[in-house]
Amino acid sequence: MSDTSMRDLFDQAKGGNHEAIGAFLDIFKPILYKSSVVNGYFNEDHFQELSIKLIYCIKTFQFANVSDITAYFH
Repeated sequence: MSDTSMRDLFDQAKGGNHEAIGAFLDIFKPILYKSSVVNGYFNEDHFQELSIKLIYCIKTFQFANVSDITAYFH
């Protein structure tokens, strides 16, 4: 995914577009699943809480004079 399309998707998700939010959840799903394993078992409650937190972070995140979104992933 290019920087521009990632930023467009982010802007749509931040604006409340449900399909864009779903796309972000799909992108981060492997990380959410991995972080939801407790004592070797998948914990659905942790997965839901992490998903909610990700949505909250998307809605509250502010870019600070950065045009390249990938700078935040390095």
